[in-house]
Amino acid sequence: MSILRRVERELDERIRRFFAASPDERGREVLELQRAILDQITARVESIGRGRRVFPFRHLAVHIALPAPDEQPVYTMAFVEGGRLAADIRDALREAGVEPPPDLRVEVSLQEQEIRGGFQIVYHEKPPAPTAPTVAPPATLTVVAGEATEPTYTLGAARVNVGRLADVVDENQRLVRRNQVAFAESADPVTATVSRAHAHIQYDAATGEYRIFDDHSAYGTTVFRGGELLTIPAGASRGVALRPGDEIYFGQARARFEQA
Repeated sequence: MSILRRVERELDERIRRFFAASPDERGREVLELQRAILDQITARVESIGRGRRVFPFRHLAVHIALPAPDEQPVYTMAFVEGGRLAADIRDALREAGVEPPPDLRVEVSLQEQEIRGGFQIVYHEKPPAPTAPTVAPPATLTVVAGEATEPTYTLGAARVNVGRLADVVDENQRLVRRNQVAFAESADPVTATVSRAHAHIQYDAATGEYRIFDDHSAYGTTVFRGGELLTIPAGASRGVALRPGDEIYFGQARARFEQA
């Protein structure tokens, strides 16, 4: 059996175990995506004469688009956990007649935005020099309408999820999302307008801004600033930059953003 065929079979088995049954349409899409990624990478193998072949890159950054936020568990299982995709890439290169570079580095990221073809691979001849981690400046989110587990939340992580309940699970009780800013499961009609996976706030190191994104919530996300309401487009790739004093509406629930 060829290495590529074995890799495909192993991924199929992982997907079957994940769904506890035969793969559904999502499983088939993941298999096709994996095959396309490996095909593109092995196509970059070069001949250098006398029957010798090399893979001229030392660092690969593989960006994979999530079709929807609730697809993250299966995509994480298939491509991220245990360095699975990196191992599959090395096996695919050996199948193509190339010994992978000993210092080959593969980084895999799952993106909640559209990518043409479903994925993008960035090739580098050398691994990038290590950089110091980006530290987000202190900021706070104070709840002023609705019931939350805390009155004020301190922001500082690169990404902070906002939604109803701290842990969001699927119908099989598998964790699919963790909200750092968590509204309560309550009969309060204001709080009830907060979706379980409502929005997220992300720090943009390039601009030094916190940006807010709506994660396809049922009642939408808006920002009240200077007498105007700014609607946050669902799933927008750039989101909207936050300013100190902004009041953010998660449905009808409301929180005030402040930044030092």
